Amino acid sequence: MKNRDVEVIILKRIQEKNSKFAIYPASDFKFDRKLKLPRVVSQTLNNSIMHHLSKEIELDDNYIGYEEISNHKHIIQLTFVLDKDTSYNDVEEIRLMLKHKAGNRYYFVLNGVNLIIQKVGDIKDISEHTEATYLERYCIEIEVSSVERYIEKIEKIKKVDFKVGGNK
Repeated sequence: MKNRDVEVIILKRIQEKNSKFAIYPASDFKFDRKLKLPRVVSQTLNNSIMHHLSKEIELDDNYIGYEEISNHKHIIQLTFVLDKDTSYNDVEEIRLMLKHKAGNRYYFVLNGVNLIIQKVGDIKDISEHTEATYLERYCIEIEVSSVERYIEKIEKIKKVDFKVGGNK
């Protein structure tokens, strides 16, 4: 599963919980110059395959299949940029919602792909203070596990007859 797809699923859950925030996957954020506050920007920091399984399966008399199952571990950083109408409490509320879903082994299902939030980190304050302005920002790292399953169907070849010959 692509990083952006995992990020979008998580961001949609956040928007369901708190609709104050505009949501942006990092891949889309760099192209959208109509930035809104408050916002949540997601970015995949790491995506690695934890387990990979391949096996041959019998489909019917004419076809065999090869099934591949991959378990991916995604580490996603959520960055919250606040405005005057939002606060740290809004970020904490979203963190608790994600933590609750992780604690209950909450499953997301999208097109047959399972996603499980495994860990939710603490809120880190990454606010910036300059002479002109103060930008209040927080980030949370979450660990998500996704499972992909593929089956490739291949026709069986029963019998092949061929003659080998050459020029005399």
